[in-house]
Amino acid sequence: MKIGSPFPSKKIKIVKLSGGLGNQLFQYLFACATFKTSNDWILFDVSDYFNGLAKRNFVLEKLGLQGSYVICQKTNYYDNDVHYVDLKILSAFGCSNIRMGTVLQRIPVITEKEIRYTPLTEYDFPENVYIEGYWQSYQYWDNPTNYAKNYFDLLNRTPQTPNLGIADTKHKWAEDICAIHFRRGDYNTEINEQYHGKCESEYFFHAMHLSGAKQFHVYSDDIDNAQEVFGQFDNVKFFGGAANDEIDNFKSLMLYSHLIISNSSYSYLAAYFAFAAHQARVISPFPWYTFKDVGPDIPAQWLRLNRVTGSTRLEDAKQINEARISVIIPVHNRHQYLRHAVAS
Repeated sequence: MKIGSPFPSKKIKIVKLSGGLGNQLFQYLFACATFKTSNDWILFDVSDYFNGLAKRNFVLEKLGLQGSYVICQKTNYYDNDVHYVDLKILSAFGCSNIRMGTVLQRIPVITEKEIRYTPLTEYDFPENVYIEGYWQSYQYWDNPTNYAKNYFDLLNRTPQTPNLGIADTKHKWAEDICAIHFRRGDYNTEINEQYHGKCESEYFFHAMHLSGAKQFHVYSDDIDNAQEVFGQFDNVKFFGGAANDEIDNFKSLMLYSHLIISNSSYSYLAAYFAFAAHQARVISPFPWYTFKDVGPDIPAQWLRLNRVTGSTRLEDAKQINEARISVIIPVHNRHQYLRHAVAS
């Protein structure tokens, strides 16, 4: 696999980066692992971050992750129901040998099939291809069949790359401190509320009790809201809130032995790296999305709690089996409140 190699190449894999830090990391790791054994040149398309289409910032370079990052002019079209894209390289960074103005024509587009792990055998990646999707599964890059080496190697390609994966035990937080990622921010909008849903206070409170921790560090993109929810506790400290804290907070989250995460790829990956590095104990929510119960693969060792009630799956099932009243609730564009109604 070559990143930042001379251009053009015989085989080109162009991977679209989208979303926030967590999404970008999933896409980056997927690309590096999937094409690890080939001499393909990987280009990471970051166009949307510079043409005003993305709502988040491009941050991988701030993590020290090297790559050939390109900004393109794109034309999408279909021929016999096959999706193609023509690309013109407008600019590039992270590499110094890509010619501006280079045109790539008739590149087939492969889009992720499901919001879950799909074996790569179900995809047919042509020699030159443009790849879209979130690829939210560690199985794409932390699986013996897909990436035989320790995946931390991906994050330590050069001496300059920060040690994202292996937490330095000398700088780990104390064992009795639990990190909480309280995701609000854009989840407070009606569209994202309907699509993602939020982890409610009962989820966090029950998780805090089960963690057995003596102190809690709350990381949030909405500190005011976090203080309203957790202000009743005298053993809670608050971190984050500013956009420039995103990278530092991400690295800090990986140094805890206990984590309570939200339904966010940002905190999921931080927790996963902590879990892989030093067997951190993690509590995660379900369902991940409001519209169906899919999301990143959750390690079997993690405890999963209902993101509204804080109950386990077994407790949820018991409540359903013991229910004596069935209610039909008609709703229109307000399905995010159904779980609240049922829980009441």
